[in-house]
Amino acid sequence: MFPEDFVLLLRLGSLKVKSGRLAEAAADYHAALERGQIRTSTIHLRGGRAHAALRLRQIYLQMGQREDGPRLWHQFLEEEP
Repeated sequence: MFPEDFVLLLRLGSLKVKSGRLAEAAADYHAALERGQIRTSTIHLRGGRAHAALRLRQIYLQMGQREDGPRLWHQFLEEEP
């Protein structure tokens, strides 16, 4: 229905983490950061982009991709000071 919806992408990622589908969850969080759009008609969490970046970092660490997590976080901080 709303494939680019930021909040829905975060929720999908969260559900996939809970079911152990980490690679798919990482793709959802990455999509939220890259192209997710905030709809004014929905409730959204404050600091949602930072939340998504932190969750993606955690997922990378869980998957054993230790270099990607910190790199992603530093990239996020450069883009959103």
